[in-house]
Amino acid sequence: MGNVKALRRSDTGKGTQDIDSADTLDAPDLNVSTTFVAPAGSAFPGTTVPGQWFWRTDTKTLYRRNSTNLAWEAVSCGIKAGVTSGSSFVSSPKQAPVTFVTPYPDTNYAVSYMISTGSGADAAFIATIENKLATGFSINLHTDIITDVIDVEWTTTPLGNS
Repeated sequence: MGNVKALRRSDTGKGTQDIDSADTLDAPDLNVSTTFVAPAGSAFPGTTVPGQWFWRTDTKTLYRRNSTNLAWEAVSCGIKAGVTSGSSFVSSPKQAPVTFVTPYPDTNYAVSYMISTGSGADAAFIATIENKLATGFSINLHTDIITDVIDVEWTTTPLGNS
């Protein structure tokens, strides 16, 4: 990888050091730690600039403002996640639909979930994922009595080439 010129504080894996001049660092020893923090909220900001990042807390989706500053574009990392409220479950047995903001290209994804209950008896409910489409799926709780269900947290992960 060669050598890297640096003028700022560096972590070489051998301790943090201040570099006061254009000293040469051995690149294989250079570890750079970064943290990316995007502004967040349930509605996009009113003032925007091209390339701006924003995390939608309601859809759990990362967006980037396009280069012409005309639209927000979802950044696809492949994973989708959300929370379905217990009050969303209807019909008999109780089921709730999940619709993705941005669809997958196909149904080649896995769904994992966790059911939160008021009594802590999470094991009392065993859900199945049904009606899987590129645009979403349904959660079936296989019962009509769900008074203890607070919500179902779900995460999808693409499989293969999705």
